[in-house]
Amino acid sequence: MLHEHAIGRVYIKEISDGVVNCKTSTTCPDQLIADALLKYVALLRNHIQKEENILFPMAEKVLSDQKQNEVFEQFENIEEEVVGHGVHKQLHELLKQLKNTYLD
Repeated sequence: MLHEHAIGRVYIKEISDGVVNCKTSTTCPDQLIADALLKYVALLRNHIQKEENILFPMAEKVLSDQKQNEVFEQFENIEEEVVGHGVHKQLHELLKQLKNTYLD
């Protein structure tokens, strides 16, 4: 699964480089950007499925309830102190709006 993180970074770089090229050049590699986006989405869907169906159940079997609560609290602290209060909810709302705009 760590390898998937590396692959994801490659796709993000391809997307970023393509967008920069669109802004700074007379040509825009729109098909390359679209391909990288589709690959990234497929990678994320597969990765999340593995986390939800394999990794998280394994962690629940191995970690005590106390340790799971500690991990949960640490994630809550990161969301509050690093990401920012309410940002997670705002991002979910943005995703819903994008889905409604582009997929419905």
